[in-house]
Order: sequence, then C-alpha cells, then structure tokens
Amino acid sequence: MTKKWMGRSGLLLMVCCWASLASAAPLAGEFTVTDVAYGAKADGVTDDTSAIQTCLTACSAVGSIAYFPKGTYKVSSLAVSNGIGGIVCDGTITNMGTAAVATIVLGAAGSPVTNARFTLKMNQAGGDRWAVMGYDTTGCTFSECVIYGFPN
Repeated sequence: MTKKWMGRSGLLLMVCCWASLASAAPLAGEFTVTDVAYGAKADGVTDDTSAIQTCLTACSAVGSIAYFPKGTYKVSSLAVSNGIGGIVCDGTITNMGTAAVATIVLGAAGSPVTNARFTLKMNQAGGDRWAVMGYDTTGCTFSECVIYGFPN
C-alpha cells in the first residue's frame, strides 16, 4: 500500500513540476505587455513601442515587473524609470533602428533606476549600437540576458 501511494505522489510531483516548467505565465505582481490594457502585439511587424512604454510606466508607478511573453516586440526606444521592479522577457525585443540613444534606457541623468532585475532577450540587427544604457543602476541585477545582432 505504501509503495502505491509513493508511486502516485511521485507521478503527481512530476506532473506538477512539468506543468510549472511548461508554462511561462507571469508571476503575481507582474504586468504583461500584451494584456488588453497595454496592447503590445508581439508579431514582429507592429511597432510595440507605445504599448510597452505604457506598461513600463505603470510598473514604475507601483514597483511591478513588466513581463514579455513569447513573441517578437519591435520597438524604437524604451525609457525605464525608477520604481520598476524589472523586466522579464520570454520574447525577443527587436530594435527598429530609430533610437537616438539605445533600445532600452535605464533612468536619466540624476534619476537612476535602482534595485530592479532584468532578464532580457534582444535582437539589435535593426541598427543601433547600444542595446541597454543605464545612468546609475545601483542594486540592479541582470541575469540570463541574450543580446545579439549588432550592426558593424
């Protein structure tokens, strides 16, 4: 009897672990850029800059994390202000080559972004030399970031 119970609980544990690994759902407190409130399309064609910027601003206001589900997000430049909890990107942020400074700008002179976490996947083949520029990123962590496709 004990052996059967252990077998079932082991199977249940495996199913639960597989389900949690298979879903890339946002965590509690994360705002998803593709939600209706923000409207990013993630289709690789639409300019998602405005939709994502609206989400980033909302996250900064309440200390939340911006979550990017799988897909391709075309943007010109995104400004990240202090108060944001971070960015978690399961999709790819693709630069459209129109940014004056960088694809993602963390803070501004005299206004740092602190204590945020960033997991980014970016394709810079669109044109700009800088993917991420930060003024002062004290306490920020960058993990599992993949940035590729820089122009020569």
